[in-house]
Amino acid sequence: MFNRMKWLDRVLIFTAGVSILSIIYLFSASQISSNYVQVKNLPKDGDVVVYNEEVEAALEKYFESIQSDPSIEEEEKRLFEENDTTEKNHPGEDIKNETSGKDIPPEKKESDVNPESPSKSEKEIAPGFRIVHHSVQNGESIWRIARKYGVSVATITSANPDKARKMIQPGDELDIPSQNGIFYPVKNGDTLGGIAKRYKIKSLAIKEANGLTSNAIHKNQKLFLPGAKEIPRKKTSWRSLFVMPLHGRITSGFGWRKSPFGGQRHFHTGIDIGGNPVGTRVRAATDGVVVYSGWGGQFGNMIILKHKNGYFSVYAHLSRIIAEKNKYVKRGAIIGNVGSTGLSTGPHLHFEIRHLGNHINPFIALKLKEKVYIKG
Repeated sequence: MFNRMKWLDRVLIFTAGVSILSIIYLFSASQISSNYVQVKNLPKDGDVVVYNEEVEAALEKYFESIQSDPSIEEEEKRLFEENDTTEKNHPGEDIKNETSGKDIPPEKKESDVNPESPSKSEKEIAPGFRIVHHSVQNGESIWRIARKYGVSVATITSANPDKARKMIQPGDELDIPSQNGIFYPVKNGDTLGGIAKRYKIKSLAIKEANGLTSNAIHKNQKLFLPGAKEIPRKKTSWRSLFVMPLHGRITSGFGWRKSPFGGQRHFHTGIDIGGNPVGTRVRAATDGVVVYSGWGGQFGNMIILKHKNGYFSVYAHLSRIIAEKNKYVKRGAIIGNVGSTGLSTGPHLHFEIRHLGNHINPFIALKLKEKVYIKG
């Protein structure tokens, strides 16, 4: 009798253990599935509602635009590379970014361009050095213009600093130096010899390119440094890949929920941040290019940012949109204001993050890190 009871106790303990492990597994699986989900594979019948049709439509239109006009994507890549401060090309990986800052090979020399083209005129600064004035045409990017004139992208953007954080458009006017180099604004305490030593070029080359007859220079004077490149930053630090675009109470999390409109069960592809009055500033979660800025149907006023390495972020229900399409914005920049536009129960921000077509729980994305250069 005693042995039989002992055996029954073991069976009961074993059964209880299996049940507990099953519950833990199911809970963990549900947590994993709600952290990183490919919503497009979810069923759309029955009581399931995919709450992101407007975002899908906006992104589909965006991808169609870059397929029909490759210059758009070329300009985006240029903006990311020129404004990039990261040391790695993917957060958490020890892989050096081999593309940022590289010069592109020339496609044509400036002298090969049709001299009768109405898109350009030129001004000689000094013997052997001139500035070509170029009017941007349809389908042109700074990458393509750089190849056309046989200079680096960095040379063109140094000559046109107002274009460093936005995509060029047809009709924009660009100054194109006839040789590679950068423009440098003279600062207090600078000397011609000191500048030449810092950028590892000859003082005589600076004088010749700028038509100087002596070594005298003055503050705010803009000098062209032939053959020079921007001095890279040396010090590095770790930072979060994303930051919260708005601080407030989380009124709805990421994952399955009952719709506030009708009670259907659907997958919420982001988080809702409430507790802020209409007009509260919304900031970019990280550096990016504005690929959509406008009305998003049930999402109201909506902004979509494209980031490095296949990331996108969405900001919806805004009362006002500030960030314009095709502009480059830095993390923390004000892009809009909290509102309740579209299908909304009150003022809040719908915020979501995607990576390579998948929706990520924003709280998981906020834990990602990247290594960045800092000013020394």
